[in-house]
Amino acid sequence: MQKYWAEYLGTYLLATAILGAITSEVVPVPIVAAFTLALVVYLFGGVSGAHVNPAITIMMLLGRKISLVDAGLYIIFQLSAGVTAALTASYLFGAWAGAPIEPATHILVAEALGTMILALGVQAAVRGIVPHSLSGISVGGGLFIGINIALLGSGAILNPAVAVATKAVTMPYLLGPIFGAIFAGAIASYLFKKTD
Repeated sequence: MQKYWAEYLGTYLLATAILGAITSEVVPVPIVAAFTLALVVYLFGGVSGAHVNPAITIMMLLGRKISLVDAGLYIIFQLSAGVTAALTASYLFGAWAGAPIEPATHILVAEALGTMILALGVQAAVRGIVPHSLSGISVGGGLFIGINIALLGSGAILNPAVAVATKAVTMPYLLGPIFGAIFAGAIASYLFKKTD
């Protein structure tokens, strides 16, 4: 099941990051998409091959690099991730678009999601999923993508210490990153094998 969940999570991160870029218009979509896909390949390539695209899965099936059963399940998990990404973006952005104050729950969820991606980049470095020489890219890429996703529903602080420094001392900004980091640790324990 790990490879299917890796496809789900990788596709979810890619789709959500692209939706975040489209919505926030802070960084051009092609840059966000390319950086996100690179990080997804670093994170999940060793688990599932990081197809994160039904078209790629079909190509791999036709090239006999993946079984028919695995291809079918990959595609189901990838499409499900796309639906989940759309629901996430709708919740974080669509539900409060135009509102003068962002609801605390949206900030909490956005901060948790963004920090989860940053923390997955850290986990990939700590667990040896990426070579030591690429650790900075893994962590920095995680931060870059996490910020783009968090911008859907928060100020994308992703760090309680920075929240204090910027005077955003509210429970969502303090607790969201902690929840996201804990969730990333659980995901990494399930999907990644520690190599050190």
